[in-house]
Amino acid sequence: MVGVFIFKAMIKGRKKVDLTPDSILEKITEYDIYKFYMPHQNWKINTVTYSPFRNEKNPSFIIGYRGGALRFHDFADSTRSGGCFDFVIMLFHLPSLREALLMIDRDFDLGIMNVSSTKKYERIVANYSQPTSTSKREYFIQVKTRKFTHEELAYWNGYYQDIDDLRANNVYSIDTVYLNKQKFPIKDTELRFGYLYEGHWKIYRPYGDRISGCLIMYLLL
Repeated sequence: MVGVFIFKAMIKGRKKVDLTPDSILEKITEYDIYKFYMPHQNWKINTVTYSPFRNEKNPSFIIGYRGGALRFHDFADSTRSGGCFDFVIMLFHLPSLREALLMIDRDFDLGIMNVSSTKKYERIVANYSQPTSTSKREYFIQVKTRKFTHEELAYWNGYYQDIDDLRANNVYSIDTVYLNKQKFPIKDTELRFGYLYEGHWKIYRPYGDRISGCLIMYLLL
């Protein structure tokens, strides 16, 4: 028994921790990951900014809280959407979640896979403040309407809806959409309609991207 006790006492080291999203988020936050890898450093939560996936003149990308998590969405490309780990995978064209976790662990020097860590991540996150809210979604939607165009009325006539039907159902022609007081990019030549439902706007773009065509519906989910 004495020999067994001595053997156990000689065992030293730390308990092995698996490399998982949870083990990473025990050391850093979702915001830290976006902050570190987002190329446009002047971005803000819940504010439309320029997409990191392409060069563009009009901002069409947002990072905001949805379902208690900090998620990103590219309104110009419905395939570009998800959480912070999806963001790293897509941004760096990584083949798997595992590769993204390894990259984050290495870049922040979290010490999950490597037992010797300089705790670089503590110095990284000390350079800025964390968001004041971890779950509240702050979206402010403004819509400027206009008169229906002949092209718009012709579109609805194809579904046997005239202007009186549209007005009765609170459907409007949309001139401009503002998200958190920033103009949301919509082409002047593109059909777009606003549906006012229980005080909230839902934007319908018949020929737009499947997701961005329902911008406000996404924001209200």
